[in-house]
Amino acid sequence: MQITIQLWEVLLLVAVVAFAIAMVYLVRALKRLGTTLDKLNDVIDKSGEPLVQIVKSAEEVLKDTADISGRISRGAEGVENIINDVMDKSNQGLSAANIVKYGMYGYEVFTTFSDILKKRREKKAEKAEKKRRKQ
Repeated sequence: MQITIQLWEVLLLVAVVAFAIAMVYLVRALKRLGTTLDKLNDVIDKSGEPLVQIVKSAEEVLKDTADISGRISRGAEGVENIINDVMDKSNQGLSAANIVKYGMYGYEVFTTFSDILKKRREKKAEKAEKKRRKQ
């Protein structure tokens, strides 16, 4: 009795064995991926709330920065107006009305900068209060 095996049958057997081994490794990899994704979900769930707080804080900082930059811009415009008026009026001489006008510009600039400093102090106080509450 002779058994004849053809080459294509051997190749088919090798292919089936290779496929079975590949499936075993694929199943193991998918199980590990599932475990990794579960751990990732846990990490995201635990850190989700602090991330929301960070985003809210960043939004507040950006809003405050825009407000402060607007105030600084207005103050700079006031200073520029004062300088331009002084340059224009220096040839014409100063009158009492011009002196009052310059004083008003100066007062506007001073109040703008003092508002900025006041707002910064309030923000620092709020942050310090939040830190005290957390402790």
